[in-house]
Amino acid sequence: MIFLLSRFSPVHAQTDPPGEELAMAGFNDLLAVMAETTEIATRTRLNADFVPGMVTVLKGKELESQGVHTLKEALNLVPGVSFLSSTGVLSVRGVGAWSSGKVKLLLNGAPFNDTIFAQGKSLVELPIEMVERIEVIRGPGAAVYGEYALNGVVNVITRQEGQRLHGRYGSFNTFAGGGLISREQGDWRISLNLAGWNSDGDDLVAEADNLTPLGLGFAPGLSNEKAASRNAILTVRHHQTELLAQFIQSNQGDQFGLLTLLPPPERRLVFENQVGMLELKQGVQPSTELAIELKAGWMQTIYSGDRASYAPAPAFFDPANPGVDGSRTGNFTATDQKHYIGMTADWKHFEHHLLSFGLDWSAIRLRDVHTSGNWDPVTDQATATVTEFPNANNWLIEDLGRRKLFGVMIQDQWEIIPQLTSTLGLRYDHYSDVGESLTPRIALVYRLADHHILKAQYGTAFRPPAFMEMYANNFVIRANPDIQPEKIRTYDLGYIYRDATLVGRITGFWTRMEDLISLDTTGHPYYTNKSDVSMRGYELELETKLSTTLKTSINLSHVTTEDQSTGHELAGVAPWIANLAVTHQPWPDFSLALSSRHVSRRHREAGDNRTELASDTTINLTGSVFNCGMSGLTCQSGVKNLFDADVREFASPSMPYDYPRNGRELWLKLAYDF
Repeated sequence: MIFLLSRFSPVHAQTDPPGEELAMAGFNDLLAVMAETTEIATRTRLNADFVPGMVTVLKGKELESQGVHTLKEALNLVPGVSFLSSTGVLSVRGVGAWSSGKVKLLLNGAPFNDTIFAQGKSLVELPIEMVERIEVIRGPGAAVYGEYALNGVVNVITRQEGQRLHGRYGSFNTFAGGGLISREQGDWRISLNLAGWNSDGDDLVAEADNLTPLGLGFAPGLSNEKAASRNAILTVRHHQTELLAQFIQSNQGDQFGLLTLLPPPERRLVFENQVGMLELKQGVQPSTELAIELKAGWMQTIYSGDRASYAPAPAFFDPANPGVDGSRTGNFTATDQKHYIGMTADWKHFEHHLLSFGLDWSAIRLRDVHTSGNWDPVTDQATATVTEFPNANNWLIEDLGRRKLFGVMIQDQWEIIPQLTSTLGLRYDHYSDVGESLTPRIALVYRLADHHILKAQYGTAFRPPAFMEMYANNFVIRANPDIQPEKIRTYDLGYIYRDATLVGRITGFWTRMEDLISLDTTGHPYYTNKSDVSMRGYELELETKLSTTLKTSINLSHVTTEDQSTGHELAGVAPWIANLAVTHQPWPDFSLALSSRHVSRRHREAGDNRTELASDTTINLTGSVFNCGMSGLTCQSGVKNLFDADVREFASPSMPYDYPRNGRELWLKLAYDF
């Protein structure tokens, strides 16, 4: 959670006040916090401290003041959460794999996970300037949200009010900019939020790969870290009717190569992930006791690759085909299209009793799958020219990519006594291709006293395999049509203490996963169900307001994992992660923020003789000047990874020195609110 989760109001005093003034300022902040609500845990509006489980709320304005630039940076600030930019994996409490899909992603409440990879990777590149707030659930959320809410839920709510322009320039030839415009006329409200960025990326060196011992390939050499993002969100409201149109696109280079064989040394955009969404909502309130919301939506995700390098020359030079240089490059595309409808109803028949009911239906189709290149992706035979391959040789089997889903949810929230609230939930989902699931949840929240809250929760979830895991059809990765859905069950215990100047939280959890889906890379890579896996640990969070000008925040998460078949810890999981920050605002129009993140050593897989991946600590510094020369203008500058620490993310033995990450980064930013 760190400093970014601090919900204290902006401070304006120039000197420390006496204790009474500080207490009063803290009390006013406490009132503001108590008024803060979230819908993510139950789909009904509740105070964030009173919802089942632990919910983290990150505010966009505070994220900006701390120098956060994208959603993936913000998610790394949540206790127990890690986003690995080298692989696109979002891990919660140690649960993550190559093709993750274990966290439900929502954008303004609309589902964002695609069905090809189950990830929705483009959302994490969203510029933070577009964000009003981010709500995160740690642990299963399937009882409310169904598919992909295996071990977490993230809902990103974008800004829809005000007028704004912003621009940023930084290291690695990084440019960013965008704007927000909104209008209100009578009962009509409309907003358009635009933002994007592009970067060449740092000069990251891959010291070696699998070809290096053979004297082949391009390693040591530079990774292709070029990346870009383009985003547009339109919202139109009239009374209880809302139309939401969203376009999210991210592009990136091929980094260290699809098979961790370093590609040719060039900076270009190779992969594209483009998402278009339309959703129409209609609220209906037949009576004061009953509220209904109807929705219908369409979502289309397009994945594509342009001359993606699977194996560089001269690794596979074929003397029988002298016209072929031996490199394996290909172009691919696939479209995941989804239509869905849904209904939720909240019935408050008794004063302290709320019954919620939901129905969901969706139809998903894989289409427009194409593959071309200088090698056959199924037989691995080289071709003298770039060839368009027939459907039977596509990288995905288009005809099998069909899925229909029907889900029904019921939830009972009951205030048993004024201090004790229970939440009982049950969801049933039927998938046309992978069977059915029943996911219950039981939670209790006990307000022990004015400053003390106790929580307990048991939750389960079910994650269906993605199309890539079931229908891959290529030499690079083999599918597994018999792969089973993942299942999880988690027990949580939590305690919250809050007073005028201090907020503390502690959460303990125990999780058991069955049939974990992962990519087995010991031979020809293929998807498989690992044995059962257990995770247990705790998360500590502390926010303090030392004065009206000084705030500090810290979180610490610890997880122990175990593969039940081997007794070993899961590879790549950091047992310890800590975030620490201090924000100082000595004058109304100036603030200075310093933050630090520590990631501990990470374990290797059984049989991997490399030493553990070393720990790393990064420090960021941000300075902000508000009303910088004119009202509404904010000037910011900062540095990320101040001391240029050697930060690396976990890689398989094919990349023996793991994935290096960005070094020191300088940046400047202007934002104008009018």
